[in-house]
Amino acid sequence: METIEVYRGLADTDADGNTFQSGLHLWKSMPALVAPFQKDAAADTDSLAVEYNCTLYIRSPEPTGIRESDVVRVRGRMARIEGTVAIWHDTAGRHVGEVINVSLKEG
Repeated sequence: METIEVYRGLADTDADGNTFQSGLHLWKSMPALVAPFQKDAAADTDSLAVEYNCTLYIRSPEPTGIRESDVVRVRGRMARIEGTVAIWHDTAGRHVGEVINVSLKEG
């Protein structure tokens, strides 16, 4: 298990009363199993980018509250959540945790 950090933009109001999302702030830290996954990507001859992809398995007795718009720090890298946050149930239908795919492309 590794510790991951979840960052979220906080809602703020400007001088005119308009709501906007401010910069990212640490929202929550939690333990997770980090498993690499392979993603099929088209060959790109213009860029030699490096992709960091992994699947996070988070065990919790209730939903964690992680949103698709959050940013996750995994192994020192800030990565965006890809797709939806999947709910993990056991065979009896009880909540076991959540499964999240994150991806980061550098370069």
